[in-house]
Amino acid sequence: MASKRDEILQQLTAKVVTYIDTPKEQRKQNRIAEKLYREHWSSRWFGLLPASLRILFTNRKK
Repeated sequence: MASKRDEILQQLTAKVVTYIDTPKEQRKQNRIAEKLYREHWSSRWFGLLPASLRILFTNRKK
């Protein structure tokens, strides 16, 4: 149990150190880039179901 705790603590401290070492501007640019490439929340939560329903209902209107 203690070894797992030590591993988790070591990983956490490594992430904190890398976060602190990166400049503020680069962190901001990374956040903006992640937001640009993130998929839409509906497909992220429900997969292809919203897209398939959208296609189904738009084809029925025609």
